[in-house]
Amino acid sequence: MSVSYLTGALVSFFIFFFFQPKEAFSLELSKLNWTAPALGFSIVALEVGYIFAYRAGWKINTASLVTNIALAIILLFIGLIFYHEPVTPTKLVGVVICCIGLFFLVK
Repeated sequence: MSVSYLTGALVSFFIFFFFQPKEAFSLELSKLNWTAPALGFSIVALEVGYIFAYRAGWKINTASLVTNIALAIILLFIGLIFYHEPVTPTKLVGVVICCIGLFFLVK
C-alpha cells in the first residue's frame, strides 16, 4: 500500500510541475490548509479498513458496498454539521434506500 501511495504522490507532483508554471507551486502551497492531510489520513484509514475486513473474512463486494454506503451516510452528516449543506428529502430517501440495501446484504 505504501508503494502504491508513494507512486501516486510522485505522479501527482510530476503532473503538477509539468502542467503549471513554476510560480504556481508557491501560490498553491500558500493555499494549503488542514483538509489535505486530513483527506490523506482518511483515505489511508479506509484502505486499512478494507484490508482488515478482507482478513476477517468479508467478501470483497460486500465489504466495499458496506463501506461506501456507510461513508456516504457519514459524509451527509459531516456536510450538514461542518458545511451547513441542506439535507433534502431526496437525500433522506437515499439514506433509507441505502439502509434497506444494507439490511438485505447482511441477511
